[in-house]
Amino acid sequence: MEDKIKCIDLSPTDCSQATTFAELKSKFCAKVVLLNHDPRLLVDVPASNLAIKYNMLYLSVPQLIGENIKNNTVLGQKLTKSKQDKELIEAFNSIGVQDPHDEAQFSAAHFDTSVVMEVIQQTVAERRTDQSYILLEGICNSGKLAKEEDKLSLREMDEFFMIEKCLGDIESVVSFTYNKEEECTGNEESTKYEEFPVEEAPKEEAKAVDEDGEEKAPEDEEEGEKKVKFNPKDFKWTITNGQSRNLLTMFANLKGTKAGFKKDMRDSTAYGVQSYDAVCSGLNDFCGRVTMQDGDKNLYLQVLFSDN
Repeated sequence: MEDKIKCIDLSPTDCSQATTFAELKSKFCAKVVLLNHDPRLLVDVPASNLAIKYNMLYLSVPQLIGENIKNNTVLGQKLTKSKQDKELIEAFNSIGVQDPHDEAQFSAAHFDTSVVMEVIQQTVAERRTDQSYILLEGICNSGKLAKEEDKLSLREMDEFFMIEKCLGDIESVVSFTYNKEEECTGNEESTKYEEFPVEEAPKEEAKAVDEDGEEKAPEDEEEGEKKVKFNPKDFKWTITNGQSRNLLTMFANLKGTKAGFKKDMRDSTAYGVQSYDAVCSGLNDFCGRVTMQDGDKNLYLQVLFSDN
């Protein structure tokens, strides 16, 4: 049987190196779709099955980390050295929560991001054949951290950019959650500003006079030029320090200007009464919309579940 050769046209070639590299990357690298979920919702089995159905490469990052550490690979040793245990949200400790792959221990949030990316890159190189999409679960999950200072040290943006640099463009995101993710739009209604306390007016100091009884100019003022001291109260300052951005806000800011961007928020009951059925049906709908010809690109699908 003759080998099939696929010819790829790369033209024009007189553009910049950055433009040429971006075009090569778009033709040879897989597109990445992120799968985020609450620990109480099991996604591994439906994600594995649907990846086969839609010819995707499904990778669960906590499972890859666990495999490398347990097998004591070179990367597993690097992961172990970089590990810094962080406190996770209460959902991991909820009664009845199944954790078959020990995500609480092997979550990417505990490890150095650059080492985690090495693990993912190596796995993609070993396992990817003709898949155009990588369904990536268990990354960009600083929202699973309990402490705000940990979220700020492991920013969604840093992980996001590293994925796009090392793997390929993040085309879409699906999130199964019990807590609705709100997008910070930056408009006047949702923006908070610093408020400065009202201070008492300073007492007027006695004016210095010279030997002739005339008023002296202040020492910090040059002749003919008056220095204006900086006063932060003269400006409006948004309150952003110490506040981490969620994945929805960041994705909307980065992809919102591109054609086809769509934010879709749905209740889980639209897919099924039982949570597992809703996960299966919702993920099937998402994968179909993303992979179909001329399908939804730059899609952020959020499926909201109820505790009741």
